[in-house]
Amino acid sequence: MAPSAKQPQPRTTFEQTARIDVRQAEFELLGSVPYLDLDKLAGAAHAEIELGYFKSDSCRHFVRAIVEEGMVTDLVVEPCPEDEPQLASPELVRLFNIARERVTSPGSESFQPPVPVADFMPNAVAMAIRIIVCIEICMFQFCYTCCSVPNSAEVMCGKVYIDETRR
Repeated sequence: MAPSAKQPQPRTTFEQTARIDVRQAEFELLGSVPYLDLDKLAGAAHAEIELGYFKSDSCRHFVRAIVEEGMVTDLVVEPCPEDEPQLASPELVRLFNIARERVTSPGSESFQPPVPVADFMPNAVAMAIRIIVCIEICMFQFCYTCCSVPNSAEVMCGKVYIDETRR
């Protein structure tokens, strides 16, 4: 007897080798950062500084430094304004971790707060790149940009977009 049109067909899962392109998103420091008054920031009880952003083909993930009592205590990466940030699925986290191993240098270190503002700011680009990992992952022309959250095992991903240049 033929299956009825009303009954759903059974799903199946299989593994298939596929080409996956990954690259670390480029970090761009905001032009205003070199003009920040480090003496005032060193004396600030609380401040949030926009440092720059990770660029991907889909958007810009802004990075802010949190300053408390003159010390940088945290870095925050914001999702794209039009995106609803989503926690990555376990499969995407595994893919992200493999991609991170391939595109980051082995000496990447975790953020060890607090760091004095005067020590952090001259190295803000290098520290942001070492601490926050944003990777663009593409397969079959479908791309994700995912970022690791400092001091957390969470991986946040933005919307999927199609990259017509990847044929």
